[in-house]
Amino acid sequence: MYKENNQEGKNINNNSFSLGSRVIGDKYKPLIIAEIGINHGGDLDLAKQLVELIAEAGGECAKFQIHMPEEEMSLEAKNIIPPNTNNKSIYSLIEECSFTPDQDYELKEFCESLGLIYLATAFSRKAADQLYEMNVDAIKVGSGECNHLPLIEHISKFNIPMIVSTGMNSIDSVKETENIISKYKTSYAFLHCTNRYPTEPEWVNLSGITEMKEKFNCTIGFSDHSIGSEIALSSVALGANIIERHFTDDKNRDGADISCSMDKKELCWLISQSENVWKAIGAGKKPHSSEQTTIDFAFASLVAEEKIDIGEVLTSKNVWAKRPNTGISVSKYNEIISNYYADVVIEKNEQITFSKIKKL
Repeated sequence: MYKENNQEGKNINNNSFSLGSRVIGDKYKPLIIAEIGINHGGDLDLAKQLVELIAEAGGECAKFQIHMPEEEMSLEAKNIIPPNTNNKSIYSLIEECSFTPDQDYELKEFCESLGLIYLATAFSRKAADQLYEMNVDAIKVGSGECNHLPLIEHISKFNIPMIVSTGMNSIDSVKETENIISKYKTSYAFLHCTNRYPTEPEWVNLSGITEMKEKFNCTIGFSDHSIGSEIALSSVALGANIIERHFTDDKNRDGADISCSMDKKELCWLISQSENVWKAIGAGKKPHSSEQTTIDFAFASLVAEEKIDIGEVLTSKNVWAKRPNTGISVSKYNEIISNYYADVVIEKNEQITFSKIKKL
C-alpha cells in the first residue's frame, strides 16, 4: 500500500482514486503511466521488451491500446491520413498495430508478472467488454471518446475505475461526461491533454489542469504529447496526480507517436523528479518548522544604538534592530519605541530584553 505524504501542512484535495492497491491523489506521489500504445507496431516481442524497460526504470504502470478496427472505425477511415503515418490511413495503421485478444491477455499477465499495473485504452464497446472480462484495474478512455457519451455510459456501467483523457474537449463537454460516470457511481480521473503529435509548448495549456482541479470533483492528471519531459514535470506543481507519456526504446523508430515518446532514461528522470516536485508543493506561504534554526540567527532583535541610561525612554534614536533573533523581536519595534524606558543601563550594541526595560 502506498503511504500518504505527511509533510507539514501540505495543502491537499481529499479526492483520491485507486488502481488496485495504488492510491492516487494529492496525498500521494504522482503516478507515471508509460504508454506503449501502438509503439510496438504489432510486434508482441517488442511490446514485451518495452514492458521490461518500464519495469527496469522503476515504472509502475504500462499502458496499451485495445484496437478492433471494424468495431471502432467506419469504412471512411480508410481515406483519413493523419500526420506522422507515412501516408497510411488511420485504418491501415491501426490494423497493423492491433493485437489479438489472446495477445492482450498475454501482455496483461506479463506486466503483472513484473509487478506493473496493466492499463489499456478501449476504443470501442467490444474493446471495453474485453477489458472488463480481463479483470483490469481500470479502463482508459481516450480524448476522442471523451464526448462519445454512449460509450462512456457503456463503460460506466461496469463500475470499474475510469481514466478519461479530455483533449479537444471543453469544460462543458467534459461535465456531460462526468454527469454520466457519476450517475453510475463509478470512480474516475480526468486527464488534461492536447491532441497534437508532438504538441508545441504554446499549445499545451497547462492552465487547463488548474481549471479542471477547480471544476471537477475528481483526481486530475495530464496526458502529455510534448517533446521532452520538462513540461510533464511542471504539471505536478499545478496539481497533476497522474502523468501519461508515450514510451519507446528508440526515438529513431518509425511510428505515429514516437516523436512525443520518452525512453527509459527519461522515464527514470520523470519518476524521480516528479516525486521531488510533489514533495515541494507545500501548503501556501508561511514559515516552515525546518526554518527555525535559520530564524534564530537571521532575524533581528532590538539593540541599543547608543548607551541608554536608567530611566531613559527608548526612542528611534537610541534603539535599532540587529541579528540574532534571541531578544525582543524586531516585529515589536513600534510597540516598544516611546512606550518603554530603561530599568538598567544598556550599553551600546547590547541586546534589549524585557528584563532590562519597563513600560511607561
